[in-house]
Amino acid sequence: MSETEQKDFAELNPDRVIDAVESLGFISDMRVFALNSYDTLNAHIPTQHP
Repeated sequence: MSETEQKDFAELNPDRVIDAVESLGFISDMRVFALNSYDTLNAHIPTQHP
């Protein structure tokens, strides 16, 4: 992982994830549920289509 990728990952937070989801046109209810994973960062964000 490059230094830039490490910095980007370190700055990842729930608000940025929700902003990204909503930028795709989904409507979020502002909840983020962490899911168990040993390999990757996984989250479930309840959404509905506008």
